[in-house]
Amino acid sequence: MLTVSSKEDYALVLMAALAKIDNSVPVSLKLIAKKQNLPFRYLCQIAQDLKKAGLLGSKEGIGGGYFLAKNPVKITLGKIFLAVSGKWAPTRCLQIGGECPALKTCPLKSVWKGFETDYFKKISGKTLADFLK
Repeated sequence: MLTVSSKEDYALVLMAALAKIDNSVPVSLKLIAKKQNLPFRYLCQIAQDLKKAGLLGSKEGIGGGYFLAKNPVKITLGKIFLAVSGKWAPTRCLQIGGECPALKTCPLKSVWKGFETDYFKKISGKTLADFLK
C-alpha cells in the first residue's frame, strides 16, 4: 500500500499555505496550525527540517515567522518529502525499520523498489507551484 507519512503530508500543507501568502511577510506557525487544523508542536519540528534543507526561512521576534526561502517553481515535492523524511519509500517495508518480516525473501521487493524509483522521479519533477494549480 502506498504511504505518505503525516510528516510529509503536513510539510506539503505548510509549504502550500506559505506559497499562497506574500513572501515578504513572515507567517506565524501558530496561525498556520490553527487555520490548517495541524498540531502546532509537530509543525514546529517539520518547519525546522524544512529550514535545514533550505526550503524555509524564518524571522524571529515580533512580526516574525516563516516564509519560503525559494520560489515555488524551484521547490519540488521530492525535496519537501526528503527534507522531512530523509528517504521516501512507497511502502512500510522499504522504510527505515520496515515492518515486514519477509523483506529479505519477498518476491515483491523489486517491484516495490522499482515503483519507489519511478514515483520519486515523478514527484521530483513536480514543483510546489505545480501542486498549487
